[in-house]
Amino acid sequence: MPIDNCQFPIGNSKPPGPAYVALLAIAAILGFALVVYSTRLGIATSSDSARYIRSARHVLGREAETPSPIEAPAEQAHYPPLYPTVLAAASLGGADPLDAARWAAALLMAANVVVAGEIVRRSTAGSRAAALFVAAMIALSPSSLFVHTWALSEPLYLLLTLLSLGSLAAHVREPRRRTLIAAGVFAGLSVLTRYAGAAILPCGAIAVLLIRARSWRQRLIDAAIFLACGAVAPAAWSIRNRIVLGSSTNRVIAFHPINSEHLIDAAKTFCAWFVTSNPPAFAPRALPALAGVIVLVVIVAAAVIARRSALAVVSLLFIAAFAVTLAGSISFVDFHTPVDERILSPVYYAWMLLAGVLLSGRARLLPSRDP
Repeated sequence: MPIDNCQFPIGNSKPPGPAYVALLAIAAILGFALVVYSTRLGIATSSDSARYIRSARHVLGREAETPSPIEAPAEQAHYPPLYPTVLAAASLGGADPLDAARWAAALLMAANVVVAGEIVRRSTAGSRAAALFVAAMIALSPSSLFVHTWALSEPLYLLLTLLSLGSLAAHVREPRRRTLIAAGVFAGLSVLTRYAGAAILPCGAIAVLLIRARSWRQRLIDAAIFLACGAVAPAAWSIRNRIVLGSSTNRVIAFHPINSEHLIDAAKTFCAWFVTSNPPAFAPRALPALAGVIVLVVIVAAAVIARRSALAVVSLLFIAAFAVTLAGSISFVDFHTPVDERILSPVYYAWMLLAGVLLSGRARLLPSRDP
């Protein structure tokens, strides 16, 4: 669907005003405080967390990296490097990376709140109500809070994904080389945080190719620039892993197609977002239909305004690309990937951006009042 590059031009948006800034800051502080309170007994950990913490300690030189007789060197390639690097940087003052992970998660929650709200405001002609709604949902929703209470890479990955999507939307509205490069760099960093971040690369390339106001030659050049900026760092890391560890990502390719249980798990997650996290015992088999209706309604509503909103187009493309990437990963790489709130958290954040666009579309029908 070709799109114009004049949707909700950022130059026509009103200044945010002190009231908006104060409310956005309150939402960010509240999100920060909720993470700190929820992790007062310690941040939650898993086997993946242990790997990240050990890697951060290795970077700091606080834990000797000794060969393990039960672990092949290629196992180290299984986890991208950016999150443990951030933990190591946060621990330079002497803190242990496990303690630093708690405060990093709280700060990332605050950053995600602010970035999500600002993306919506800048993409909707300054709709402060929509921006504050999205910021509040990011700060207060159980699904968002959940992923920020674990020593895992999701909070950092979500921030980088938001920054890439926001930059892409800005480029679609008003093509500029610096926003395109920024979108690609953030996309590349998201891949170095979670390999699933590769989903944003086809999303961005397709979004750039849909800018109708530019010639096909310009679109193809822009798509190539975005892909180059997004792929160069992950490609370099994969080559390094191949040379040093013997495997690029420590993944084995085999065909084990996605099945109905994965779809039911996804439906349960959608219902937890929109309806209830505790469906009745007789409901699981009906959940895919219910979730499908919810998703269809949102997609149709977003498609109606997609020609007016670059952010809606980019968000929808990202959701589709992420779904295809996840299905491919389950079917060819890891059949036991859980389709839960953690794995689907990027989709939840994209839904929130869409919700902001939809709310702003409604708000634009109402009379506005100058501050």
